[in-house]
Amino acid sequence: MIREQAGIRREDVLTPAQLANIAGGFVDPLGATDTLGLYPEFPTDRSVTIKDMASSDYPRSPSAAENLARGDYLNLGIQSLGFVPILGGIARTIRAMGKMPPSIVDPLSTDASGLLTGRTGFGPEAELAQAKDTPPQLARIIDDESVLQKQYAKDLTVPELAKLANKKSAASFLNFMETFPAAREMATVAQAGLAKKGWYRQSAQALYDVFGDEAPRFAALLAATSPQTSVQGNLLNATSIWRNLTQNNMPRDPVLFDIINEPGVAAALKLKKNVPLKNADGSPQLNKAGNQKYGLRNISEQEAREVIKKAGGGDSTFDIGRMQIEIMGDAVQGEKGAESVLDAWVSNSIRAINVPDDEMDKLVLSGPKVDSFMRNLVNNTVEVTNDTWMANYLGVEQNVFGGSLNPARIDPGKGPGYLAANALTRNASRILSDRIGENVTPEMIQEMVWSWSKAVFEQSRAVGMSPREFIQKGRLTDAMINDVPDFSSLLRDPDLPYRNILEASGATVGQFKKGEIPKGNRTEEIMRSSETARRNLERAANRLKFIKADQLALGAIVPLVAINIVNMGKVPDEEEGSSEVDNIDIFN
Repeated sequence: MIREQAGIRREDVLTPAQLANIAGGFVDPLGATDTLGLYPEFPTDRSVTIKDMASSDYPRSPSAAENLARGDYLNLGIQSLGFVPILGGIARTIRAMGKMPPSIVDPLSTDASGLLTGRTGFGPEAELAQAKDTPPQLARIIDDESVLQKQYAKDLTVPELAKLANKKSAASFLNFMETFPAAREMATVAQAGLAKKGWYRQSAQALYDVFGDEAPRFAALLAATSPQTSVQGNLLNATSIWRNLTQNNMPRDPVLFDIINEPGVAAALKLKKNVPLKNADGSPQLNKAGNQKYGLRNISEQEAREVIKKAGGGDSTFDIGRMQIEIMGDAVQGEKGAESVLDAWVSNSIRAINVPDDEMDKLVLSGPKVDSFMRNLVNNTVEVTNDTWMANYLGVEQNVFGGSLNPARIDPGKGPGYLAANALTRNASRILSDRIGENVTPEMIQEMVWSWSKAVFEQSRAVGMSPREFIQKGRLTDAMINDVPDFSSLLRDPDLPYRNILEASGATVGQFKKGEIPKGNRTEEIMRSSETARRNLERAANRLKFIKADQLALGAIVPLVAINIVNMGKVPDEEEGSSEVDNIDIFN
């Protein structure tokens, strides 16, 4: 089933320009054009035509001398094969394959290291757009024929680009693009974080190994419970919920999947109701944006049942939904049962648990961050998870990436800020791919920037230095970056609680293989390589000093120690009775 879900997309087939680039290597028997740096670079952009590739403006592959100067001995060695007839074409093919997306090389199998190259759930990846797909509103703002238009188009998927058809959204998107750091800076930060490359891919492999065909459902639950908690706390909660669900024969009702996002349903499962707040004089309370503020008040079970019935469910639907909330409450950190289940987790968790098997590919979670995270956890390499740490790196508030599921339940709510961060990350992936001579996908950029930023902030805070001073003094090692937690190592480590939790649910976790601790200090090496690289990393580190030292931010830097793991990632439980919230979408 999982292999069938991977599918073959348009991107899985070579374009005419890509085929021509490979075939052309066999025309020059001695590989002279390649050795001299005259051969066209392999076109990773699917919009490139044969005519584009043949133009004098199209970039050429590095010459043998350039590869020697930059120390790229692997490509230099492959290039030298070009002097042997026929092997020149084969050599160019090998080099081209290194720049192809994994799905083109082998869309449905594993790579040399045994990791999956195909996706394990949620259907095919969204196609990247082309310049012709640019909405007129965006084109008019940035000049129909400009290079910038083509740049933005190919760094967004077709559905994402369509969201910029609104002039206001297009203008906001462009404003974010101008405000965010340059793509070359992001590529440099990701390069400094190469010690953590493969975070998502290895996590996807671990989930597939442990959960098999249920890997997509667990990935969805893991993403649904990720807001407002650390990696360790997220995994502890999700594995505990899964164990409890399994031990209770995984009660499900597809009606819950259909109605959970209807107004009031998620709150009713917690025996609560959203009510508009009023001032003492009876006037409505407004938030900073001038919108009505809402609060939660407790309701009776009978009132909650009526909400479920009004949405299209019945008594059995309420019973199963309430049982799932209580199961979650018994599993997650906290001492208040169902009240310990964060409101932000409810609707997405219920959707993840109750989505029918034959509709799993259609599952979309509410909120762009959690939906992208879910897809990255099944090896989707196009989506980008823009969370709090990515906001920290970019120097913006996390609410820039906010959003909720649309009424049709096909769009998680990506706004202009989220789209701009996606475009920036995808551009950085191309830059770093060209820089290091291997394929770096967008989710790899995010995982490496995320890990570098987290390691810089936490390690510098621990020794009382500013992030900038910390990297200037060469204190950030690759081992520190590699030590940032990931699901793959956490799941299998016998000294941590997750393995036992999963085995109690009947899962086979597999053997734990501790990886080698990387040596060296890539950050320091990059800073010494050029003045531009040094400034890029210092700017990135300097933005991290503005992180707010509130409980949620500091909760993520608690050391991972098994004896107190249950206290990690906690947020305060709500007070009983009425609690105040800013909007009615708190359960989405």
